[in-house]
Amino acid sequence: GENVLVIEKSDDREKLTSKLKELHPDHKVFQPPERLPTISVANIIENISPAELKEKILSMHDEIASLVSKGSTFEVLYVREQRSGARYQACVRVSNEIRKFIDHLGNRLYIGMYSCSIYDHFYIKRCNNCQKFHHYQDKCRASKPVCA
Repeated sequence: GENVLVIEKSDDREKLTSKLKELHPDHKVFQPPERLPTISVANIIENISPAELKEKILSMHDEIASLVSKGSTFEVLYVREQRSGARYQACVRVSNEIRKFIDHLGNRLYIGMYSCSIYDHFYIKRCNNCQKFHHYQDKCRASKPVCA
């Protein structure tokens, strides 16, 4: 079987990983990649491309630009129209350091002359057939659909 250990401190995690590899060389020991936060930038006034949005945000926020130049992640995934239809919203994947900095700013970013609200963005897999989580309808094993 598989064993999963959750260890908060990186020093302890590294010590245990090396010890396990030493004691059990036939077992596979690995650390999953760090999950990066995804945020929504709401109330963007104009429809701009992801590259233009990234450029505008980095030009307005020197601290974020500095973190990106040091290797932190800041990737605009898409920009689309909000449900109201009057403004736009973007989905951005950021590093933990950048997310903490944005939180410190009060969950707002300046884009041009406007202040845009920032919200955490979550992806939740939910099946439209059985209404359960962690899969979509095309992978569902339920024999009959369930009414929501």
